[in-house]
Amino acid sequence: MKRAPLLILLLMLIHQAILAADASRSDTLDIRKTIINFEITDFSTKVIYAKASLLVKAKQNNISWMNFDLEGLITDSVQLNGNNLTFTHNSPDLKVNLPAAINTNDSVWIDIYYHGIPIADATWGGFTFSGLYGFQMGVGFNAQPHSFGRTWHPCFDNFVERCPYEFFVTTTGDKMAVCNGLLIDSTLLGNGNKIWHWKLDENIPSYLSSVAVCDYTLVKKILSGMNGNTDAYIACRPVDTNKVNGSFAHLQESFSMLEESFGPYLWSRVGYSLVPFNAGAMEHATNIHIGTPFIDGTLNYETLIAHELAHHWWGDLVTCSTAGDMWLNEGFASYCEMLHEEYTYGQAAYIKSVKDNHFRVLSTAHINDDGYKAISPMDSLHTYGTTVYLKGADMIHSMRSYLGDSLFFKGLSDFLDQYKWTAISSQQLRDFLSNAGGSNMQAFFSNWVFEPGFTHFSIDSNQSVFNGNSYDVSVFFRQRKHRSMNYYTKVPIEIGFYDAQMNLHIYRAEMNGQCLEFRVQLPFEPTLIVIDLNLKSAMLLPRKIK
Repeated sequence: MKRAPLLILLLMLIHQAILAADASRSDTLDIRKTIINFEITDFSTKVIYAKASLLVKAKQNNISWMNFDLEGLITDSVQLNGNNLTFTHNSPDLKVNLPAAINTNDSVWIDIYYHGIPIADATWGGFTFSGLYGFQMGVGFNAQPHSFGRTWHPCFDNFVERCPYEFFVTTTGDKMAVCNGLLIDSTLLGNGNKIWHWKLDENIPSYLSSVAVCDYTLVKKILSGMNGNTDAYIACRPVDTNKVNGSFAHLQESFSMLEESFGPYLWSRVGYSLVPFNAGAMEHATNIHIGTPFIDGTLNYETLIAHELAHHWWGDLVTCSTAGDMWLNEGFASYCEMLHEEYTYGQAAYIKSVKDNHFRVLSTAHINDDGYKAISPMDSLHTYGTTVYLKGADMIHSMRSYLGDSLFFKGLSDFLDQYKWTAISSQQLRDFLSNAGGSNMQAFFSNWVFEPGFTHFSIDSNQSVFNGNSYDVSVFFRQRKHRSMNYYTKVPIEIGFYDAQMNLHIYRAEMNGQCLEFRVQLPFEPTLIVIDLNLKSAMLLPRKIK
């Protein structure tokens, strides 16, 4: 079935309006702390009972009401200092009326009591009860907006609002609750239930908050890093501990790769919780939820483990400010899968992963995503599509060739350090790399990030003229567009010349526009000429030989 273009445009405009309105609340109010008391004991009816206490600070004068997100659950009461407030709850909009207006820098604690059966997204994410498990996946692929913390606690459910969290989760005595941050204590109640107290001091958006309940045990690993040792806890059922040890055998390699690439790990711990989910994982800060099918005792899914850990730099430490810039979360995490291959298995493994990824982009992205699309801004219907994930990784590989390894890794590390705990945009990354690295990245972002399609460079012809003891060599290049709007400019390309003994001599040129004549004087007549021999750029075709 084909979608009518007018309908697609209308849906995109509606989605963009929803997202813009949602983020605007954070210009008026700031949630400074969220404390969640959450009872999840009845796995037969699946009803939860909860109280969320939110410390809210005014950023403007004369605020007489607040609007929170809470979807699929029933609000029982709302209180301020023990006094009931009036409210209306038309899911997901919870409007709370204040007894008196508050002004800039005023702060109030709002207590919201609620219950119900948490909902799951129709496609991916949300809250799920499955057998012995109850768990939250913080995004909804089919939801608008995609951030989906609102299915289990009231919040400003956008990519911009951030605050620390504290959790008091009541379970039956045979189960354990695992949340973000550090486990402070557990308390055994007189009825045999337990309260699990977790605390996260770092600021996160609502969709990165998490809870998972099962008869968990914690497998502990100690990771060596730049700031000393970091504890890693993998929550699993006791029968799965051997599988955890096998599948997480290269967790230290992933951790070291990410620190060396992007700077020290700044979170209180590394954490994963196994959940019965067949469609991947979710990067909740310090408590990644990963599907049990992917922890099978082998290393078959080690790049998935690395991908989710990478979000603690790209997606958790800094977060895209809008869904349209999701490549900053998912493109970088996907690229880190390739870096894991490089760090763990060497350069040849990295190049193979780059080639495999590039092939998938060329062959499937336009099919899966209903056409050739720019990485940014991405429409909200394809936020979690092949273009964002795989083409995003493809373009980051090319960015590395533009900057060179030294500027690439240092520039990205410095960027993360400057913008940590905030929401970011593609334009901020572009401008930072341009200013910090001494290499203007305007052309790169215009060509590779903000426009659809691809480019292709090829050698049309070459000439070699003997001149005394050397050869004057001219190589004529052509650039062809594939569904792109403009010819790419300021593209660095490597040209390799082989002599009769097949020794390689590499020169560098910059491609601007449709054609280029490159001239060089060589002490030999080349027998073979190649471009981009080391596959440093995501060209439509990697190279063409004489």
